[in-house]
Amino acid sequence: DSCRTQPFARSGPIWIPPEEPEYLYFRPLISFTNTNKVLYERLKKDVPVPSYQLWKNELCSGEKELLKDAISAGFSQSVEGWILYRTGSELYKMKANGDSLTQLQNYLYDFSWHPSGNQIIGRMVGRTWAILDDEGNLLQTLPTITNYETAQFTPDGQ
Repeated sequence: DSCRTQPFARSGPIWIPPEEPEYLYFRPLISFTNTNKVLYERLKKDVPVPSYQLWKNELCSGEKELLKDAISAGFSQSVEGWILYRTGSELYKMKANGDSLTQLQNYLYDFSWHPSGNQIIGRMVGRTWAILDDEGNLLQTLPTITNYETAQFTPDGQ
């Protein structure tokens, strides 16, 4: 329908002409809980220390909402609507409306949710892959596979 067609700023890492806006946009993701909403990261260009922001865009109204400031690159959303993101040294989950912010027990890079929403897979410090429960408790470690960065569950949970 017509509310789903809106112009969206260029995404990087590509060359951006100098007359473009001061922000770069990354990882647009249609919300699992409302298909008229898009989650995405925004990064201010030309700053000494990059700091991403997590935003939500309501496609029909065009309304934009800052969900989280000063995050590290990368986020993931579960089918139930939990958003997982990290800061420099902490891993958090929250609902897509910003409620229920919870710091998880362990830290992961390059993470994704199990289709059931009750497990998370990702890379720990030291490059070991791990499976955590939805509170961040370590369930299992997996052998490291060289040159593979992002582990993901398949749609059937494997």
